[in-house]
Amino acid sequence: MTKKSVYKLYEAVQACWDEIRFKDKAGNLIDYTAIISTDQGDIEMELFPTQAPNHVRNFIALAKVGYYDGLLFEEVHLEESEEPVVKLEQLRAGCPLGTGEVGYGSIGYWLKPEFSPETKHEAGTIGSFYELDPETSACRFYINLDKAPFMDENYSAIGKITKGMEVAKKIYAMPLKAENDEGSRKPEKPVTIKKITIQTRNSVNTVAGR
Repeated sequence: MTKKSVYKLYEAVQACWDEIRFKDKAGNLIDYTAIISTDQGDIEMELFPTQAPNHVRNFIALAKVGYYDGLLFEEVHLEESEEPVVKLEQLRAGCPLGTGEVGYGSIGYWLKPEFSPETKHEAGTIGSFYELDPETSACRFYINLDKAPFMDENYSAIGKITKGMEVAKKIYAMPLKAENDEGSRKPEKPVTIKKITIQTRNSVNTVAGR
C-alpha cells in the first residue's frame, strides 16, 4: 500500500533484529513503550517483552524500520454470543495491503505463537493478529476494547494501552462499510498510522527511538 520495497523492509528488519535488547549490560530489564501516532490522536502502550519476546521484538523492529508508517487501521471487529456471554470490540491494523485480505499479513516471514499464562486479555490489550493458524502472525496487530478471557493463551499479546484508549474507541466508532461473514467491517475512511515511535526506559534514563 505504501509503495515501499518489501524486500528492503525485510532486510532492514533482519539487520536490526539482534540489536533489540531487553536487558542492559548490567542485566537490568529495559522497559519499552510504543506510541502509535494517528490522524485521530496518539495511542501509547507498554510492551510485554518477558511474555512474548519474539513478537515484541518483531513489532519494535517493524516500527523502527518504518513499516507501519502510512498503513491503516483497516478493520474493526465485533464478536458477540449469549452462551457463553462474549462481547469483543476490536481494531485491526498493519496489513501491508491496507485491506486485511486473508493470506497477506506478512512481508515474507511468520512467527511461532508465544501464549503466556501471565497475559490476561483486558480492555486495551494489544497483540499479534493471526488468521486461522496461530503460526501465521507477522505484521498485523489487534487492539481489544473489551475484556476477552477466551483469548488468553490463544493469542500472543505484546502490550497494553496506557494512554489514548479514547482514541482507540473513537477509531472504532467511525462510519463503517457493510459487515462480512466473520463480523469484521471496513471503515468508510480508514484511520492512518502516521508512525510508531519506540521509547526505552530504565532506572537511569529514557531514550527515544524512531
